[in-house]
Amino acid sequence: MRPVYPPLHAFRSATTRLVLTAATLPATAGTLAADKSKMDRMITRANASDVFENQTQEDGDLVARHRSTGVTCHFLLGLGSLSMFDDTRTPPGKGIAHLWDYAPYERPDGMSWDDAKESFARSMLERLGVYVANLDEVLLDFHCDSPVDMERTSPSFMRGDLHGIATTSYQRGAHRPTPDLGQYRVPGIERLYLVGPFQYPGGGVFGAGRGTAIRICDDLKINFDNVAGARV
Repeated sequence: MRPVYPPLHAFRSATTRLVLTAATLPATAGTLAADKSKMDRMITRANASDVFENQTQEDGDLVARHRSTGVTCHFLLGLGSLSMFDDTRTPPGKGIAHLWDYAPYERPDGMSWDDAKESFARSMLERLGVYVANLDEVLLDFHCDSPVDMERTSPSFMRGDLHGIATTSYQRGAHRPTPDLGQYRVPGIERLYLVGPFQYPGGGVFGAGRGTAIRICDDLKINFDNVAGARV
């Protein structure tokens, strides 16, 4: 008799926050006014005026306050640069980076993401500029994918969620997404393998396809370490 597993559960919301701080001198009246203006633009461009109010501090730290809960916060940003670890991705002297933020699939203002994503992307860049002083000087161009774009990229990214199923206790490790499918291959179908955020270790992990690659190499009697260590 085949075991019966609980139904798969997706992420309902994301609550992880990354707070970045910068060492700055105490703000003068002029710089404080400029910082307050910058925070106003961030809130406006993110279409969040009804959710957040500007509470930038006298020490120059950009802070917003959630109107309903009273919680003060820094706007979330995630930043990574794969070209720092693989210089073949770009021409010499250049680099690429990815910047991410959580955003609602359905915008509260009713605008389509196709119309609004440019403004939202620029609000992200403005937030990044708080911590990267020369961003305007070195940025050549950018490409933005909204939650709707992510869903268009793959039906698996339902409502723009690219983290796969939730990490509940019965959807972790070798049980992700189910015990039958947790070994990176489909039982009963030769050479059909699984890779993606629905497999261990889950979404948001770069190089997560390594587990599947190791499984394939094992099945084909290929030395994975030799393949992984080779530079194309």
